[in-house]
Amino acid sequence: MRGIIVTINDTVILMIQPKIYLYSRISSMTQLKGTGLQQQRSQKSTVNELSQKYQLPISNETFEDIGVSAYKGDHLKASFGRIIEAIQSGRIAKGSIIVVFSLDRISRQQVNVAMELFLSVINKGVSIYTTVDNILYDHNDEHIAQNIILSVLTMQRAHEESKTKSKRTTGSALTIAQGIIENNPDYIKDGFCKAIKSVGSHPWWLDVTSDFVKPDPIYFPVAQEIVRRIINLESTVSIFRWLKATYPAPTRSRGNWDPVLIDKFSRNPMLTGDRTINFKEQTITIPNYAPAVCSQKDFDLMRAARAGKYKKDKAPTPKVTGLLNGINVLKCGICGSGMSCNRTGKYYRYACIDAANGKSSHAQWGTPIQYIENYITEKARIKAFQSIANPASDRVKELLIEKSSLEQVLKDLESEYNEYRSDGIRPPRILINELSSTETKLDEVQLSIDSERVTSAKGVLPNVWRQFFSENIEADFLDRNNIDLRLQFKNVLRHMITRIEATPTKKKDRNRTIVQWVVHWEIDNTVDTFEI
Repeated sequence: MRGIIVTINDTVILMIQPKIYLYSRISSMTQLKGTGLQQQRSQKSTVNELSQKYQLPISNETFEDIGVSAYKGDHLKASFGRIIEAIQSGRIAKGSIIVVFSLDRISRQQVNVAMELFLSVINKGVSIYTTVDNILYDHNDEHIAQNIILSVLTMQRAHEESKTKSKRTTGSALTIAQGIIENNPDYIKDGFCKAIKSVGSHPWWLDVTSDFVKPDPIYFPVAQEIVRRIINLESTVSIFRWLKATYPAPTRSRGNWDPVLIDKFSRNPMLTGDRTINFKEQTITIPNYAPAVCSQKDFDLMRAARAGKYKKDKAPTPKVTGLLNGINVLKCGICGSGMSCNRTGKYYRYACIDAANGKSSHAQWGTPIQYIENYITEKARIKAFQSIANPASDRVKELLIEKSSLEQVLKDLESEYNEYRSDGIRPPRILINELSSTETKLDEVQLSIDSERVTSAKGVLPNVWRQFFSENIEADFLDRNNIDLRLQFKNVLRHMITRIEATPTKKKDRNRTIVQWVVHWEIDNTVDTFEI
């Protein structure tokens, strides 16, 4: 951070230099393909003129929000929010100028909210310059009252435009959704549904360039393979490496495969072909909206494979490590802190993290990894083959019936509510309360359905584990250089084990300290205590 250093009464003060900053925003990716962003960016001549006129340097830091709505205020969580924070903290100094194309780039929210945001900038001594009409909004300007009135009118118009557009796009989306649900041939062609583009977005494995929802010829099979790999217990890192080496990233992911994209993928309900759209006043689910990547059963199984103590694999390049590293089960029996695998020369040990960092009062200690890994690998195999897959629960069917009943109740209540409104009569409070109560119950039932589906799918996981152990031998799991297989094995252990406590004893085996191990098995709710 550069500034001007001033000395006052032998005190050195760093004064942040005011600068000119450029802010650009577009609310949709469609605008990105057009000239919207280029028009806002190509204001260099104006910025240079302002720099010369006010003797201010142009900041190298530019702020852009791409595909971010100012009508919903989403830009306040993105780059424009960073501008506000920088002004409040003083990092953007008084006397600076924020250059925008027009005031509607700053906000399209309701005028009172937009004006509060606008005034929070200029009242801090930071001016706003709009290039569309060449107006400088400066709190010291003698014409400030006139300019504020102008800004109110501009922001009111911007809000009304966005409000009208929102109603129009919502209405269009509702019409298409209803047409698909009713199997109207105007909205279904060759078995493919008309794409609803005005609300939300479509995932990267679908192609909507024809205005109908079709499988992308390249990425749909990729999505199917990712589902298979997740069910087969491959880690995010392993899948990420395979994607990066095999396929170019879809343009909608900005040209890069990302581990986060893979994690979000496993939770996307559109994999089953159904699409849920949340409108302001209602939520609509469109069955069979898109070609299904997987069945509901496989989707639930995939979620179950990633549920529980799942921890994201953040590192894009895996390295040699312990089987119990990163799954948050191995604890020091003395202080309760986590234990991690580290390497000293050619030896690998599990050591107490807090003791190694000087945060625990007990002495630093560790133990070779091979003893516990040999035991866990052997026991995990035995328990996987002894476990019995739990049959699917009928509870989901019961909850689906309850959901259908509540949806009909809600539909009747909404119809009654709309009748009151169309007659110009204020709906009674008891009706409004019943509407709210029914919506809450419906949300709770949906959460129960999601939870029950994952729970039921977890009962099938032992089948996956048995196949996994059948296809690999123990020596492969214990080979520290077999990184990908060990990552898969970790995903099994995440579900099979709740906690492992390691405590050094006073016994010795030659120079090695004997350790007491307590293993809490989640798979059969047993506890093993032993010394090795």
